[in-house]
Amino acid sequence: EHGGPPETLLRRFIEATLDAHEPHRDLHRVVFTEAPHPPEFHACVLEREETLAHLLRDVLARARPSLPDPDTAAHLIVQTVEALCHRFVDHGIHDLDRDRFVEEALAMAAGYLDARA
Repeated sequence: EHGGPPETLLRRFIEATLDAHEPHRDLHRVVFTEAPHPPEFHACVLEREETLAHLLRDVLARARPSLPDPDTAAHLIVQTVEALCHRFVDHGIHDLDRDRFVEEALAMAAGYLDARA
């Protein structure tokens, strides 16, 4: 269980997602954008995303009690971060290096939470 601020969990999530995909960029590109996905693979990815979203939802419910729908916010953030990380690993985004990407993705997610709370 995570008892810190949501930003700490979000930073760890962004960095862990990059860590999982960056070491083998070419393989990542083939697996996630070119290869067909068997149902078992898709189910595994969805299960991981649901687990992360539920963890984030629980953190948000405690840390941001004014957030009207922490479950939806958590699911949108997980999906957005996943998509951004995949794009960054596969093609880069603008001229961002990894550290700046992490900071900008974190600021975007935190800004969304601030706007909704």
